[in-house]
Amino acid sequence: MGDTTETNIAWSYVGETPVAIEKLRLLCHSRAELTKGGYVVEPLSVPQIEAKIRCFKCRARVRKRPEPESHAGPDMSQKDMSAGQEQRERNNSMTMSKGKELDTANKANTPPKCVYHPRKFKSRNQKFRCCDRHASQPGCVQAQEHTLPAYLDPELLKCWQYHPTPDYPEAENCVGRPVIRRWQDAAAQEPRRPVSAIALDCEMGISVTGESELIRLTAVDFFKGVVLIDRFVYPSMDMISWNTQWSGVTARDMRAAMKKGTCIFGRDIARELLWKHVAPETIVIVHGGQNDLTALRWLHSRIIDSHILESYTNVKTEGGRSLQNLCKLKLGITIRQDGVRGGHDSLEDAMACRELVIDWMRKIPGIGIIG
Repeated sequence: MGDTTETNIAWSYVGETPVAIEKLRLLCHSRAELTKGGYVVEPLSVPQIEAKIRCFKCRARVRKRPEPESHAGPDMSQKDMSAGQEQRERNNSMTMSKGKELDTANKANTPPKCVYHPRKFKSRNQKFRCCDRHASQPGCVQAQEHTLPAYLDPELLKCWQYHPTPDYPEAENCVGRPVIRRWQDAAAQEPRRPVSAIALDCEMGISVTGESELIRLTAVDFFKGVVLIDRFVYPSMDMISWNTQWSGVTARDMRAAMKKGTCIFGRDIARELLWKHVAPETIVIVHGGQNDLTALRWLHSRIIDSHILESYTNVKTEGGRSLQNLCKLKLGITIRQDGVRGGHDSLEDAMACRELVIDWMRKIPGIGIIG
C-alpha cells in the first residue's frame, strides 16, 4: 500500500440506500459530456492509434508517416524494345538520376529530423550513458529521418487499445483476460466483488517514450469509505521521471514497494485488479479523471467527474476548479498541505473528490442518506 498523508479531516458518511444510489445515477455524465471532457468513450480506431506513433530513437510523435519513395525505373530486360523506346528510357533514366542527386543535395541541406541518445540513461542520476547529459537534454546523435514502427505494429496496438469494463459473472474466472501469475500478485486470486460506487485517483510519471505512465492506483468504496486498492504500479518500461513534485511518488517508494512485494507490475495487471471491485454498472467518481482512465486504458460509461459537475453552475469559480481549491472554497477542507508530503496523495485526493460529490448529493432532494 502506498504511503499516505496523515490528515485530521473528518470524511462524511453516506448510507448505501436506493435513494443514495439513485442520486449518484442522476449525477452521472452523458456520453457527449464525457467526450467533451476529454474522455475516450470507445475503442480507438487504427488511424487514431497510428496517430500516436513515435520515433524509436528520439521518441518524438510523428503525426503522419512519410510517403514511401518511388523506386520505379526503366525496365531494361525487355528484348523487343524499339530504338525509340530505348532512347526515351535512357532520357528518363538520366532525368531520374539528376533528380536523385538533387534530392540528396536537398537532404544534406535539410536539418535532421531525429536527434536522439543511442544509449539508455542511468536511473540513479538521470544521465545518459552515451554523453553524460541529463535526461531532459536533447540528444547527442542526429539522423535525417525518424525510425518508425511498422504499420499496425502489434506492440503499438496493444499499448494504445482501451478496454471496457468486463461483464462476466462473479463466480467465473476472467476467461480471455491476461493471465496473472500467482507470484506476481496474490490479489489476482481473490474473487470478484463489485461495489456500487468507487472514488478513484491515479498518479502518473513519464516514461522514456514520452508518454504518461500509471505509477499509483487508489480506489475507495464510495459508501463505506474503505480502501479497496492503494498500491504503487511499476511500469513495464523505463521511466524518465516519477513526477514526484506532482505525484508524490519517488524512486525510493517504488523500490521499497518492490522489496515488500506490494507493487503491481504493469498497467494491465493494475486494471485487472481494479476490475475485482468494478462492474459495468459501478459508478466511478473522479476529479478530472480523463487522464486516470487513459493511464489505465479503461473504458467505463458510469462516471461522475467533480470537475465537470462544477461547470454546471455556469459561474466562473474563483481560483479555478482544481481539487484543492474546490475543497477549500466549497467545503472548507484543506488538502495537500505544504510540509506534510511533497506532491499529491492519491488516497487523500480520492476521498476529497468523494466529498465534493457528497456535497452535490446533498443538493438533490431526498432524506436520510448522509450523516
